Amino acid sequence: MEGVKISEKSKTVKQLNFIIDEQSAAASRKHALQRIGRSVRIEGFRSGKAPAALIEKNFGEDIKNARESYLLSDKVYKACDEHKIIPVAPAKLTEFKWDGDMPVKFSVEVEVMPEFDVSGYKKISIKEPATAVSGEEAEKALQRLREKAFSLEKTELSKAEKGMFIKYDLEVTHNGEVLKKMSRKNLTAELDEKKIFPPLWPDIL
Repeated sequence: MEGVKISEKSKTVKQLNFIIDEQSAAASRKHALQRIGRSVRIEGFRSGKAPAALIEKNFGEDIKNARESYLLSDKVYKACDEHKIIPVAPAKLTEFKWDGDMPVKFSVEVEVMPEFDVSGYKKISIKEPATAVSGEEAEKALQRLREKAFSLEKTELSKAEKGMFIKYDLEVTHNGEVLKKMSRKNLTAELDEKKIFPPLWPDIL
């Protein structure tokens, strides 16, 4: 009676032992004859029209290999599908037994993913490290956001006030001559005594 027996060789390898009945053996022969018959030429016959006995006589080993390939592909696929086996690599043939011209049984090893017991994962607690932020760090972060988001607008005030931003040209002279390499145009600065060169501060406000 045809069937498959499955055993576990290890946590990652299952062994499948197949018994082949006459019906499956006949189906493998028919498939192999059609496949080989279409691909070979025998003198005196059109392609695919040569008698089965003549094809088997001339290409017996090819027929045998084709029958094994057919049974491996068909039986292993169906067994894995039926028994919910998910291979991670092609099945490895370990035995194929014939009785004359009849395939009788074969065995394969199938590599699978190991099973993990994760039933208690919900009880695992994780302690997250404290991430305290100092007032100084918070102020620096806010200042960076302000600097990224701010835009300048013109004002009608006749006198600059602390906290405003000004655009100005810086002219450096020495003995009455302008030092062009040290002078700058169209600079921007915030009116804050900590950010402007101290000697200039009294003359700006």
